[in-house]
Amino acid sequence: MNTQDILSSYLIGIYLGTTGAIILSLIQVLPIKDSFGTIVLGFKNPNTIGYYFAMIAMIQIMIKKGNYKILNFIVYITAIYFNIKFFGNETAIMMMLLFILVYILFNYMRIFDKNWIITLCLGALPFILFFIALYLGNNYGEYNYIEKINKIVTSRPVIWHYYLTNYPLSLFGNDVQIYTNGLAYTVGQGAFDGAYIYFPILNGILPFIIALFGLSISNVYLYKSRNFILLTLFIVLEISGFSEIYYFHFISLQ
Repeated sequence: MNTQDILSSYLIGIYLGTTGAIILSLIQVLPIKDSFGTIVLGFKNPNTIGYYFAMIAMIQIMIKKGNYKILNFIVYITAIYFNIKFFGNETAIMMMLLFILVYILFNYMRIFDKNWIITLCLGALPFILFFIALYLGNNYGEYNYIEKINKIVTSRPVIWHYYLTNYPLSLFGNDVQIYTNGLAYTVGQGAFDGAYIYFPILNGILPFIIALFGLSISNVYLYKSRNFILLTLFIVLEISGFSEIYYFHFISLQ
């Protein structure tokens, strides 16, 4: 299967799964809203449905089948509108704006062709994101500027600090417990976003480092083979994973 076939198959899967969840929510088998009154359309939280809307819009642009530029534009704008108006998923909005920027840079600006600096940056990207997240989590409360960053990224560093303090990184992960009251109260009550801290704490630093090397090698390979379509998706998901967990997690603490 080539890249287009893989993306098409993934898109069909998202369409079917999302449509099924929405239908089940409309007939009241699954919830339309969460406990806070936010529209979720059958999913556990608005971030999930917002993410799938964003993925549908991005992949439709990447597939490039037929002359559907106007339709793709409408779908893209609709996905952004729903994330702003109904889901409040700021990460999905950022992801879609970042996608347009990276897509234009790699698919239309030839200054990036065979550039060793870009190759080095792409290979280092997953590790850079991990070390930034680790630094913010370990040093939360030490510096005022980290508190400002904490507000910008909606309390991710304070949550990372809690888990890094109570569940130190180990080779094969930790058995995380959630406490909703008492002295052992869990910050965020199980809300744990940020793949670069979530994955190593729950699954272990060893498999996480292997995953980082896999992403690094994939970035470099896709760049050198000029597969800019798939590379664009990888970059967007890796950066978005800084504040979300959809791209690494197998279970949810919530």
